[in-house]
Amino acid sequence: MDFAQIKSHNSFHDCWIVINGKVYDVTKYLDEHPGGSEVIMSLAGGDATSEFNDIGHSKSAIKTLDQFEIGVCGDSKPVIRETVSWFHRLYTWFFPDLCLMNKDETKTVTLESKEQLTHDTIRLTFAIPGNMNLGLKCGQHIVCYNGDHQRKYTPTKTNQCEFELVVKVYPDGKLSPFLNQMNVGDTLLISGPSGRHSYNGNGEFSSANKMMFTNNIVFICAGSGITPVYAILDQIANPDKDTIYTKLLFVNKTENDIILRKELDEFAFRNASMTNYYTLTQPHDEWSGLVGRPSAKMISDIVSEERNETVIVCGSSEFNDAISSICLELGYTKDNLILF
Repeated sequence: MDFAQIKSHNSFHDCWIVINGKVYDVTKYLDEHPGGSEVIMSLAGGDATSEFNDIGHSKSAIKTLDQFEIGVCGDSKPVIRETVSWFHRLYTWFFPDLCLMNKDETKTVTLESKEQLTHDTIRLTFAIPGNMNLGLKCGQHIVCYNGDHQRKYTPTKTNQCEFELVVKVYPDGKLSPFLNQMNVGDTLLISGPSGRHSYNGNGEFSSANKMMFTNNIVFICAGSGITPVYAILDQIANPDKDTIYTKLLFVNKTENDIILRKELDEFAFRNASMTNYYTLTQPHDEWSGLVGRPSAKMISDIVSEERNETVIVCGSSEFNDAISSICLELGYTKDNLILF
């Protein structure tokens, strides 16, 4: 199949997409997609490889996709949708010397400080050259490089001239050991921005090309999935105007694994509208918090009876699938859910 043919199948009643060179007719799947039909429709008739890989999907989700395969794309020049947002283009047009990030280019930043947060997690602060900012929306991530290896990380804080990365170090990881071995003054190659979801402030989210407004948010995350959540909470904890009510359910193995706990507790201490819940799968005898993986009962005990919150989920693809399924069973709709 060529892309001229694929491009014409771009309606709700006739929707084809290309992922990794394979063509899929996902028309019948639109209403079943956990992220909502709008996510797929924004890519209808085009190459969705970048977005599909960017979000991350479980093995079961990839297997589900197999049943919709109808062929392969033989064209050498795929029809790729615009990957740089109009906001970013306008920003860089009017302020070319102030914005570092461009998804089509790599840039070099310098390690300014390094801090050990937990036994296997570090916080790295990078200086941005030229008195610029990243041009990154809250909750979006950047791509970090080490030779042929690359990985996406969400900055927990960004401001003029610097940004922070909180990194969980895996001994067999492709990039985290390299970041762990960096010394102050070393440089890192990055690109971005990346990610289809962002927080714009005052209860406004951009999600899959649509706007969502809420003053009531439940965050459910696991492990290093706290990083985009923390970035959003950091903004909410210092609001410009409207009060946003938040509840955080944070899952970890042990108490020592809880990343950024001091900062999270400070948010809740300073803001009566913010509540944190911690649950451990391997608690010690003195642990007084929640125990186990999030269940329907655990989540139901935290959320409102009306199910009127926006639920933000961030973890592995398997974790996101499991939590979104529980939330749907509890009465939330796809419109209530954002999977980071």
